[in-house]
Amino acid sequence: KATPGPEMNLSQLDQTWLQNQFAVNAIGPLMITSKLTPLLKARKGRNKYLRETGSKESVVVNLSARVASMSDNTGGLAWYSYRMSKAALNQGVRASSHELRRQGTWTIALYPGMTDTDMSQPFQSKMMKEKGLVFPVSFTVGRLLDVVDAMEEENSGGMYDWAGQCIPF
Repeated sequence: KATPGPEMNLSQLDQTWLQNQFAVNAIGPLMITSKLTPLLKARKGRNKYLRETGSKESVVVNLSARVASMSDNTGGLAWYSYRMSKAALNQGVRASSHELRRQGTWTIALYPGMTDTDMSQPFQSKMMKEKGLVFPVSFTVGRLLDVVDAMEEENSGGMYDWAGQCIPF
């Protein structure tokens, strides 16, 4: 195994791996959002693209994971660093939604489902593929765009799956 994660028990925790997961999954996305915030202003005509397209809001989308839901963590899988880092991302999405809403920017966390990518390959089983539970990338992208297109202001700060279903934090 090339990396220390995902951890299946506490004895496998590795501080460097844990810090890297937070850097990639939580800190990075929030830093990008903070730097792009001035360019995303939708209210008071501050964004030329939005004025030209007739949009009334801009949207920040972050990819999260169902395993980041504390409500959905009912046992079994550990994956400490990944779960914790995505839960931190979700908190960043929720916290930033309050500030960004004032400028006409909505923010959302999306769970793409099990998508056929290099990252998900080690976690795909034959049974999952046979039952259609591993999605082609094109399907996932289309569904996530549909969720964003259907978004309303009250959805800002929430986490939703590829089918548009709310996932509780």
